[in-house]
Amino acid sequence: RFVSGEAIEATTTEKGQYLIMCHLDLFDSAPGLASINELEVNLREVFEHSACRQEVLDYLEYRLSQLECIENPTALKTPSVIKLHGRYSRNQILAGLSESSLERKASSREGVYRIKSMNTELLFVTLYKTEGKFNASTMYHDYFINEQLFHWQSQNSTAPESAVGQSYILQQKSGKDVLLFVRESSSDENGSTMAFVFCGKLHYLSHEGIKPMSITWRLESPPPAMLLNEGKKLAAG
Repeated sequence: RFVSGEAIEATTTEKGQYLIMCHLDLFDSAPGLASINELEVNLREVFEHSACRQEVLDYLEYRLSQLECIENPTALKTPSVIKLHGRYSRNQILAGLSESSLERKASSREGVYRIKSMNTELLFVTLYKTEGKFNASTMYHDYFINEQLFHWQSQNSTAPESAVGQSYILQQKSGKDVLLFVRESSSDENGSTMAFVFCGKLHYLSHEGIKPMSITWRLESPPPAMLLNEGKKLAAG
């Protein structure tokens, strides 16, 4: 809607998230501007070029035709444009949670990203891990047990008695949010980096083992069918 010239219907925070997402998608860097209004003006100038605008509109139309499931709003600890079952790149996720700003592009290459100010942890999970792209320390065993439960292995340094391990075990007491983002593999059939599907909030149920901890989480919402089917294959295999 922004690209087509329509106004963005969102709160001030959400509008900023949308605009920073758009800038990161185009330029892969922080805007480095003084205000969201200035960023909006700059992006409108970019899309005043008909060829650029049409290319983006064509791409968006194609992506809309490929939608895998219906996205739904979800309540997080801060206003956010991230929708349940939406598919997002890491850049988009971090911008959508206000971690990226006009001055700073947040970065995450690990499977875990912690937002201390929100008492929130993001789990980035790739179901199919290949030896060529993941070393022994990152070959975790992560899968959907069923539509209500998810099995996840922590980083190899995490023990139950550690501060991180305790933050999982005592999640309910501390009010910590754990958000799950899942993708099938690191790249799609065209070799492009695959984005993550937001599968909602997780709630700690139990664990076993140390370094890593194998945690069983309860999903607040059932995952999309295509991810559930792929994840259950891993559990069976």
